[in-house]
Amino acid sequence: LYGNIPGFCLFLWGLYFSLRFIDGYRLTDSLLSGLLMALGCRFKENMIIFMIALSVILICETIRNKKPKTLLPVVWMLLFFLISRFLMDAALENLAGYKPEGGMPGPAFIAMGMHEQEYRGAGWFDNYTVDTYEASGHDTKAASSAAKQDIAASIENFRTHPSYLAGFYIRKLASVWNEPTFYSWALQQGRDEAWNNAVFLPGAGTVYAIFNQLQTILYLFALLYFIWHRNDRDFRVLLFAVFFTGGFLFHLLWEAGSQYALFYAMTLTPYAVRGIMDCCRMVSSRDKKKKARAALLVLCLSLILSIPILPSALTLSRDNARFREYLSSPY
Repeated sequence: LYGNIPGFCLFLWGLYFSLRFIDGYRLTDSLLSGLLMALGCRFKENMIIFMIALSVILICETIRNKKPKTLLPVVWMLLFFLISRFLMDAALENLAGYKPEGGMPGPAFIAMGMHEQEYRGAGWFDNYTVDTYEASGHDTKAASSAAKQDIAASIENFRTHPSYLAGFYIRKLASVWNEPTFYSWALQQGRDEAWNNAVFLPGAGTVYAIFNQLQTILYLFALLYFIWHRNDRDFRVLLFAVFFTGGFLFHLLWEAGSQYALFYAMTLTPYAVRGIMDCCRMVSSRDKKKKARAALLVLCLSLILSIPILPSALTLSRDNARFREYLSSPY
């Protein structure tokens, strides 16, 4: 669970009350919306991205309908978020009998997201944040300074080797968004030897093949939806798209991990369903030109998404010697 699924569930529940509030402007709905979303952030603070996405949509809705009270859920979200953070910190400090200065700094996670790895994907967790924080004697400022120096060294390395820079971030993105089981299958391997030998190792090839097709369908028809509805003016339907975009950019800079991408991909489902429905309507249309355009677009995108050589080609012929040198470097 690791906070991802409970936090996401609470946020969807909070979203439900936000929609109820916009429909009837009942105070209790706005309160429940803010409270549930604050609780969602306590399970997983990545949910702040969802909070920002909803706030953007509610601000746009306020501008459209000229009703300032539409922003009430945003006010409650912020208030309950700050209160819950204070209470959580106070409870942990009371249990530990220790008040930390500030914890692991954000720049350490950005620095880790720029690290190469031999066994995991580019930019994945490598314990750098913990090691740096402990090496600095739990001094947040010192850890932040060390992380900034690490970031500067990585930037210089990328600047000197631009083809490696492109290959690194393409592989980082692919490891997050092109892993069809969202790390769930790999996380189970090794937990139990009997299950590992009987299920997880022999079944990996089949499971990944099936889920790769399902993930391709999800991405394909979500993309088609945005192509076919590119001129739509109803920004409210873009809530999940804003959330997905925020998560995409966040993990481009932050620590990578395909398990974190699960709920971002889940929010693409409504768009993919609409894309499938639109595709069926176009294919069944009497308009031969519309039918041909739809079939051609689906065929071209399907081929692009399914070409096996494409991920290798997109790494831009990574310099393997440089790759090994990077792994042996101290940062």
